[in-house]
Amino acid sequence: MEAQIYIANLSKYVGGTIQGGWFDLPVDYSEIVGKLGLNESEEETIILDSEAPFSVHQYDSLDHLNELYEQYSDLPSELRDHAKELIGDLFSSEDDLLENADDVMFLPEVDTDEKLGSYWLDQGLIAVPKELENYIDEDALGRDIRLDGQVIYVSDGCFMR
Repeated sequence: MEAQIYIANLSKYVGGTIQGGWFDLPVDYSEIVGKLGLNESEEETIILDSEAPFSVHQYDSLDHLNELYEQYSDLPSELRDHAKELIGDLFSSEDDLLENADDVMFLPEVDTDEKLGSYWLDQGLIAVPKELENYIDEDALGRDIRLDGQVIYVSDGCFMR
């Protein structure tokens, strides 16, 4: 997993100059000090940009970001790749996602209500007597399951909680 942050010298930034650089997570503060030339009078930094599967804020601590990086590294790749899409829909926050990642299932290529309804029928998640199978509207079934709030479609499938 790749995650990068752009860190700048805060005192120079406030003074109108950007002295900074991109750093791969996890990163050690000594690496930042060396690259940005920080000293005792200019030891504060600010995060100006990021490319990460999790939220990064201007004044996040390096310890927090390094810990998030490690936690996200342990997630299945599908969940990590779509984490920002899932927060707010299936999960209330990043903490909720990290604590409950095992409660979600990724269904590749299930990207429509009809395919979702068909999946539920095929997996026996809903019991239908044999003589009624031809009367089931898989699209409507999938829509009702999705509207229950425990399914979100993404570009390559869906997540179900």
